[in-house]
Amino acid sequence: MLLLKQRLALPSLPCATRPLASRAECLAARQHRQQGSRQQQLRVQRRWEAHCSAAAKAAVAAEPAPAGPAPAAPPAAIQTFDYTALAAATAELQAWVPAKVEAVMQQESGAALRLRTLADSAWLHLDWHARYAHVGLGGAPPRGAAAELYSFGAQLGSSLRGLVLTRAWLPTPYERVLRLAFAQRPGEAPAAELVYECMARYSNLLLLGPGETVLAAAHQVGQRMSSVRHVQVGGRWEPPPPASGLDPDSCPSLEGWRAVLCQLAEAAPADRQPTLSQVAVRGFRGVSPQLARDLAAAARVPPDVPPAALSPEQWARLHERWQGWLAALRSGDFVPSHCPGSGAYSLLGTQPQAVPAVLPFLHSYYTAPQAADQFGALKQQLTRAVAAAITRLQKKVESLQRQGGEGDKHTQTQRLADMVMANVYRIQPKAASVQVEDWDTGEAVTIQLDPEKSAVEFAEGLYKQARKQRRAVEQVAPLLAAARAELEYLAEVEVMLQQMEGGSHLEALQEVQADLIAGKYVKAPPDAALADKAASKAASKARRAAKRGGSSGGGGSESAGGRDFRRYTSPGGFAVLVGRNSRQNEELTCRMAQPGDVWMHARGVPGAHLLMRIPAGRAPEDADLAFAADLAGWFSKARTQGKCDVTVCDPKDISKPTGAKPGQVLCRRERVLVGRPDQSVAARSGEAD
Repeated sequence: MLLLKQRLALPSLPCATRPLASRAECLAARQHRQQGSRQQQLRVQRRWEAHCSAAAKAAVAAEPAPAGPAPAAPPAAIQTFDYTALAAATAELQAWVPAKVEAVMQQESGAALRLRTLADSAWLHLDWHARYAHVGLGGAPPRGAAAELYSFGAQLGSSLRGLVLTRAWLPTPYERVLRLAFAQRPGEAPAAELVYECMARYSNLLLLGPGETVLAAAHQVGQRMSSVRHVQVGGRWEPPPPASGLDPDSCPSLEGWRAVLCQLAEAAPADRQPTLSQVAVRGFRGVSPQLARDLAAAARVPPDVPPAALSPEQWARLHERWQGWLAALRSGDFVPSHCPGSGAYSLLGTQPQAVPAVLPFLHSYYTAPQAADQFGALKQQLTRAVAAAITRLQKKVESLQRQGGEGDKHTQTQRLADMVMANVYRIQPKAASVQVEDWDTGEAVTIQLDPEKSAVEFAEGLYKQARKQRRAVEQVAPLLAAARAELEYLAEVEVMLQQMEGGSHLEALQEVQADLIAGKYVKAPPDAALADKAASKAASKARRAAKRGGSSGGGGSESAGGRDFRRYTSPGGFAVLVGRNSRQNEELTCRMAQPGDVWMHARGVPGAHLLMRIPAGRAPEDADLAFAADLAGWFSKARTQGKCDVTVCDPKDISKPTGAKPGQVLCRRERVLVGRPDQSVAARSGEAD
């Protein structure tokens, strides 16, 4: 999708070719006409009232020139992948030219190209997510997603696989558009091109053929979606409309640059005076709010004050940093840095910790919150579904209990009938009750009778009722047992979901989703069939890769290497593995556990399976068992209790009932230890997941 309104651009004439006043007046007039909505104006006004009091302006005017730069203020949210970030990524990408494209994979909101040079290989990620769009280098994307089989990814793969990346450049200055050219060999004419457009929710990725013909696009834009620019397969690609504002290098002199910013501020309404960073963003192309803050921080100038409040010394320092930014854009020499505490990053060196490589850092910076958002949304959806299923099952169990699914009511009814028949000679016709002796206690018991029936008829009615109750028990008891087993399984899933935190474990959460879909607790997504097919292909590739690598593929430590288990080491050096979901519990208990290992589970409450691997010839000490028992209690519903019982079992004494849910097992022989969850290594380290 593209912008729905035409963005106007100023004539790209140098400052010296026109009178300074007329240029600034025209720019200020247009910016005044393009004022934002009332909501944006109110935000500017509140920011002005908070940061620009009379005392603050007086302090700024009297501020002495500092000796060096200071760290920039941390951003309130994820930083936008602005033009400076794209320029830095493009400059670092030159080290990967030329590089052969070995594989192409589409993701949910991006595409990844595996590049290989003579010295290295990596995945180039081009993400068009509305909030986390970026270009970066990273590891292989996760396999098995439905997006792998989307037609756009297939077209990219068939067109680019085997070609060589021969060029990467920014075609339009100060616009977030990246072009990548691919040819059969270095030095030959391009056989295909990729155009990456980073424009928030209008971000896009296009595959171009000869004559800049659009062969494929992540998003096609028709006439109903935009009246400014259309993107259709088979049409000719046109660059996005340029953003409004002057080119940053059109005002090389300090006086002209300062006059433009001051004129913009003076043209604004008196009650809504813009700040220095705001006029810089509005007045010049390619300037983002974060860049304006970085420039101000590098020059030791507050970014949230009006331009009129700056002293000549501050203007000089700020213009010097401005020229340094332009020089970095021309040369590609950036100073990437970030703040580990706030997470903010800068390409001008205003943050305390240096970043060795831009492309890997950008990929990790934007993919981590993206995965966290996806993790949070999916976890919330699954938690609601499991809670609703538990409520339904609890009602079902109560209903089955009322139907006689448990208890010995039929035995009591038959006993009453026997007592009536034993005393039938004492019961008078049309008697309402009879007092008989209880055969067990010897006490007198009063039995209520039906005056309309004889004693024999009343007893026969009781025998018939007892037979009916017995049949109900025989029919309902299996249903009740199955409902309780299902309720126990869902209770364990609920605990696993509650204790699963962090977007880094998205794969484990997706396994929970797959199990719930298989159990028909959650509706399958529309692309579930594609996801299953992609997962099957990924599993097949993994098995073939394991065979080529000489892996045995059996149980034991080899199968644990790629799984996302919780991993610990006991005081005696034994490996302790804890499952994150029912599927991992099943794998630990039924496939990885070997005779002689130690298996644990919190007794009587839902929780994770724990496996302590014991090599042949060794035995765990009491400290090792206590270490594992504390962990088993921590990763269970008994986490908040001071102590809990923990079942300890040898894996050879564990079996899985036929038809049981994932993670449900039976222990034929067990012993019990006392675990103290709050003293576990996970609790001491503050680990929630």
